[in-house]
Amino acid sequence: MKIFSLFLAVILFSSCSLNQKSINRSFNRSLYVANYLNFAFGYNAKADFPKIYQAVFASLNEIPDDVLEKVTNTRHPVLFTVNITTGIARWANSSEVNLAINSEHVFQNGFYLIKLADELENTSDTEAIEGIVLHELAHNYLDHLKKQKFSCDMEREANREVKKWGFEEKFLKAKKMFGSKERGDSPCHDQTATSLP
Repeated sequence: MKIFSLFLAVILFSSCSLNQKSINRSFNRSLYVANYLNFAFGYNAKADFPKIYQAVFASLNEIPDDVLEKVTNTRHPVLFTVNITTGIARWANSSEVNLAINSEHVFQNGFYLIKLADELENTSDTEAIEGIVLHELAHNYLDHLKKQKFSCDMEREANREVKKWGFEEKFLKAKKMFGSKERGDSPCHDQTATSLP
């Protein structure tokens, strides 16, 4: 797996004059998202994982403005990485995130990491991948990981949020392609809440 160094991207992104207080529809959203993904997903992601990159790019281009604002807030940004689940790397792999930067505006409150399986690259329908990305963005938007307890209600709430944003079709594609197929495949088959790692 190629190791991503975010050092230069963080410096570049933190020095950009992007307004974090509000997202203005008059700007070039696609360019904004592309620049953000250079920072939050790494420069090589587009070439190394084109389908996964396209799904993340499309999701960020389509989410509501307030969600994009939260996701791209550099004080606590959402970062993306591909989790290698095939080949020898399926046993262990690593990603490098360099935080040794001299910027008081970046990562002040940590970051939220969305790990996407490399097997998603084998998916024929990128909208199904978008459904996965949107679901994970909904968890971030709803601050689920800050609650310290996992529950199936959180999963359902994230699903409802994705639908509320207008992405029911993408949600249904993800559910059909990746949804839990049998007991033991999903923690939501259990009725008790579990602590988050």
